[in-house]
Amino acid sequence: MIRAMALGLTWLGQHSFILDDDAGATLAIDPFTADHPGRRFPSPLAAAVIAALPGLCVLVTHDHIDHLDPDALGALRAGTPLVVPGGIVDRARSVTAATVTGLAIGASATHGPWTIEAVPAMHAVHGHGPYTASDPAAPIFCGYRLSGPASAWHAGDTLDFPALRDAIGGAGFDVAMVPINGRSADREALDIAGNTDEAGALALARHARARVLVPTHWDMFAANPGDPARLAAMVDEAGGDPAILLPSRGRRLVLA
Repeated sequence: MIRAMALGLTWLGQHSFILDDDAGATLAIDPFTADHPGRRFPSPLAAAVIAALPGLCVLVTHDHIDHLDPDALGALRAGTPLVVPGGIVDRARSVTAATVTGLAIGASATHGPWTIEAVPAMHAVHGHGPYTASDPAAPIFCGYRLSGPASAWHAGDTLDFPALRDAIGGAGFDVAMVPINGRSADREALDIAGNTDEAGALALARHARARVLVPTHWDMFAANPGDPARLAAMVDEAGGDPAILLPSRGRRLVLA
C-alpha cells in the first residue's frame, strides 16, 4: 500500500490524526483535546502527550474549536512548527508559543521527509454560510497534501468544488482522510457548518484515485454525524477502490 516506508496512523476521533514515519517525523493534524461539553468521547491522547511526541509538526486546517483547539495548541513547546492557512496566522499565534507558518493555497512547507502543501477547501465560518473557498493568497480554510514516506490527503472541512478537484485529480494518494458528516438545514440552523457526505467523500477519493479512504468527522458530536457503514456499502455496491479504513480511536495502525 505505502510505496516508500511504513506509515503510522493514529486517529484521535473527529478530524484529528497523528502520522509518524520511520524517519522520526510526526505530523499531528487538527489535534482536538479540549474538554468540550458537546464531545461524546475524550481525546485518547492528552494535549501534553501530543506536544511531547518526537519530531513533531502540527497542521491546522481552519479556525473552528475541533480543528484549531487552543488547549492543544497552547500545550505546544516554543519552536514546535505549526502550519496553518495563511489567513489565520494571527489567530494561531494568539494561542500558542509554537512557530507558526501560514500557507497560501498551492504553497508548501517541509518537515523532515515530508512536503506539506495547502490545497483548496470550501467551508463556512457559520452554519448559515456563506460557504466559500476563501482568498487563495490568505485562506482561512484549507486541506493538506502530504508527500514523503507516503502520499496522503487530509481534506480539512470541505465541500466538493472544481478547484479542489483540480488540485487532487488523479493524485493516487495512499491515504485520503475526508469528512462524511454532510450538511443539512437543521444542523445549519444550529450554526453547524457542513461538509461532504458519504457519497461526496467517495466521489472525491475516487477522483483522486486514493487507495484507502478514512471517513472522518462523523463520531464526535451527536448533532453532527455521518454513517461509515453507508459509505462502505456504497463501495461494496459499486465495487473497486478505494478500500475503506475505520480505525479505532487511539489505536496506532502501521500501513506498510
